[in-house]
Amino acid sequence: MLLLITRIRQSHHDAIWEEQKHFTWLLSIIFSAQAVVLAGTELSAPDKAIIISIASVVGILIALIGFRAQRIEGVYYHRANTHFAKEFLAVYPDAEEPHHSQAPNKAVLALIKSAITGSAGVRDYFQIIFIAFFAVFTAIAIYAYISL
Repeated sequence: MLLLITRIRQSHHDAIWEEQKHFTWLLSIIFSAQAVVLAGTELSAPDKAIIISIASVVGILIALIGFRAQRIEGVYYHRANTHFAKEFLAVYPDAEEPHHSQAPNKAVLALIKSAITGSAGVRDYFQIIFIAFFAVFTAIAIYAYISL
């Protein structure tokens, strides 16, 4: 049973990493493409505004999906890790209890505070990256709408 739970826990851990990697890559590509369009193309202002706005909307949606996917997969990992800890102690009753957090996710303000105070974990920082991309894409969309 412990082997099965270990594999399930590892599967969720791997899924979290793959989501972090692929969503941040995709968001970075969209952001870079926007920079190229803004700085290096000879398009008219209305054409730039349309391209930048569409890319911003796509970036906002991907950032939201990435943020939510991290939080949902975090819940799944937390459950698997809790089961792992229980089974581990059943098999090895004299061992020290494996570390597992009390909650799978932090509230957004607590998440930001933990990053500022240095108490955030890796998954917390990736969630903050998704929030930052959301904010940046929103600001770029507003800029495109107002000034281009």
